[in-house]
Amino acid sequence: MSPDEGPFFHGTAAARVVGELLTPGFRSNYRPEVVMNHVYFTALVDGAGMAA
Repeated sequence: MSPDEGPFFHGTAAARVVGELLTPGFRSNYRPEVVMNHVYFTALVDGAGMAA
């Protein structure tokens, strides 16, 4: 099985640029008191907002 080459999408309230490395350790868009331990992303552009 070969790796999926993307594209992949991530929805966020933060300003990001194409190619920027996403790393865990930032506050959740939905619960700012929660610091995220993971980076969620999707191959479906319509799901990107929920994968933030």
